[in-house]
Amino acid sequence: MERAPMIAATLARKPSEPSMAFFHASMAIVAAVFALFAAASLVSADLSFHPAQLSTRLAIGVVPCLIVAAYSHWRGYVRVRDGVLAAIWAGVFNGLSYFPMYAAARSRLPLRDHLLARLDARLGLQVPAVLGWFERNAAARHLLAASYDLLMPMMICAAVVTAFFGPIRAIKRYIVSVAVAICLAIPVSWACPAVGPWVTYGFHPNAGQAACAQFLGRLRQPGPFTIDMDYTAGLIAFPSFHAILAALACIALWSVPKLRAPAAILCALIVCSTVATGWHYVADALGGIVFAALAHAGATLFLAVETKRAARSARQLAM
Repeated sequence: MERAPMIAATLARKPSEPSMAFFHASMAIVAAVFALFAAASLVSADLSFHPAQLSTRLAIGVVPCLIVAAYSHWRGYVRVRDGVLAAIWAGVFNGLSYFPMYAAARSRLPLRDHLLARLDARLGLQVPAVLGWFERNAAARHLLAASYDLLMPMMICAAVVTAFFGPIRAIKRYIVSVAVAICLAIPVSWACPAVGPWVTYGFHPNAGQAACAQFLGRLRQPGPFTIDMDYTAGLIAFPSFHAILAALACIALWSVPKLRAPAAILCALIVCSTVATGWHYVADALGGIVFAALAHAGATLFLAVETKRAARSARQLAM
């Protein structure tokens, strides 16, 4: 009977964090830069899109958060309100990232599949060897095949859990790290376009991989192309966005102690599944981990700047 008042008190607790104004202002600037970059991507890559699809994507990511934030504000759940308002930027960045992602996949540079295969060879772990091992271990193969599709639920869980139960710093770090990862990874993927390891090694692709190769082939043809926001599979090979986003979601969930072990296990399964399912080279997955670390470092630096700025403002007000 005592748990409900305790939970309400926790939700209503005011965060011992800097004002959210600096965070939201910074994210608004980032969103504006993303929007400009998206517009440039459309023009430079001769792309178009369906406005209704973008509106739907943004509405799905933003409207529920606004409703929850309004209710939390009314009930006095300050921490939840601030966390959910911060999470809105994830929906904004997700909607705007489609344009540069498609532009990167439309790169006119030659495909780098053979380069990625050579990197795997230098690492001493090539995709056919990985697939051969999993062919002999059916239980592990089925587990990783199922894990590959758990990225989106994990990302949603990371945003919801950190918004409701984690410290405000956790959701801020998550949102900023995703934005930094997009900024870092998409230019690299533009410079290093690839289809997938089945092209280099000649193994039989599954239906999804075959459809991905056909879609990418049409996308790279000259002439105008209309973006389909319902399709993103296989657009980016190196670095693996599956690995990047799984690692960043794991870091976010790490802020809730009881979820650390499940988050780490699921992250490891998702990262391994990118190679075990034949979708990515080993170099793609390892590159994803490196980019996730860089994105996390960038987000940590942002939070440090925010904290110093808040402390300086507090000193000025106290004088």
